[in-house]
Amino acid sequence: MNIVQSDGSVLAVQFTDVLHSPSMFVSLISHSKLRAKGLYFHGKHQALLRETGDSEIAFCPEIDGVSNFLEADESTDAARKLAFAATYASSSFALPKRNVTLHDTYGHASVEGL
Repeated sequence: MNIVQSDGSVLAVQFTDVLHSPSMFVSLISHSKLRAKGLYFHGKHQALLRETGDSEIAFCPEIDGVSNFLEADESTDAARKLAFAATYASSSFALPKRNVTLHDTYGHASVEGL
């Protein structure tokens, strides 16, 4: 699955040794299994992190009282998912500022390139 990180990038991850319940509205992931794989959920930062170096694996905003992975196919889809989370998240969060120009955001040529 492709999941959104708080900087808007998309990371491909694969979960193994999981249980699936088709009748449930959401998928559940065992915190103890994540810990066994060297990962942990940080509630204040609403993120799934690696124990080594605390690098972010996924941004997990709380929506309707449940922390969620945001799935996206590409960065434009990730932006839509982050906007949705900003609108409907149970608590406020601040996304990190990116050093990106409007030209980069919309895929326009740089001034130097013109």
